[in-house]
Amino acid sequence: MKARILFLVITFQLLVGQAGAQNDAKAFEKGSSVISVGLGIGNVWKSFLEDFTSYPDNSYKVSNNGTFSLIYEYGFSKRISAGIALGYYEVEGKFNGAGTGFTFSETLTNFSILARANYHIGKSKKFDPYVGGGIGYFHFKYNNDRPEIINSKSPGAFGYSAQLGARYYFVPNFGVFAEVGYVGGSLFQLGATYKFK
Repeated sequence: MKARILFLVITFQLLVGQAGAQNDAKAFEKGSSVISVGLGIGNVWKSFLEDFTSYPDNSYKVSNNGTFSLIYEYGFSKRISAGIALGYYEVEGKFNGAGTGFTFSETLTNFSILARANYHIGKSKKFDPYVGGGIGYFHFKYNNDRPEIINSKSPGAFGYSAQLGARYYFVPNFGVFAEVGYVGGSLFQLGATYKFK
């Protein structure tokens, strides 16, 4: 949790320090670039381990770190942007068999790189709603410290994203964003966004 808060605070400070003065620019424009840094909420793989792993007496606990995302997009037209999204998360399950002395931990990590595009709906100076999707590469790795378990490293697979989102700019260059949909393992993400030309 501390890592997530530190991640957002540092990002906020970096982007606020570069936010520009007021002008007449629209929230989304052809030829503009946008960099967004986000934190996912509702990791589906954490839910998967919680729901499908059954141990008595609450002896199995699941936590997650991420999903963290870094997104770059460029406005190719008055309505369409495209770019690249990087994502990372780690989900850890820990078993502590009280009284038995048997413990283990397992970790699932994922790194993703996706090409994605958005269709921008509004024409506001501050508010930029959009819908989009993407396709790319997902790399999974599973580790378990039990000696009888074979750890595995996925050779990589095609993955996808689908998002409905919006950005809100407090000043012309800096704002926040939120997205719902399947984005890098999360069902919802929010973060900071910086626009430049």
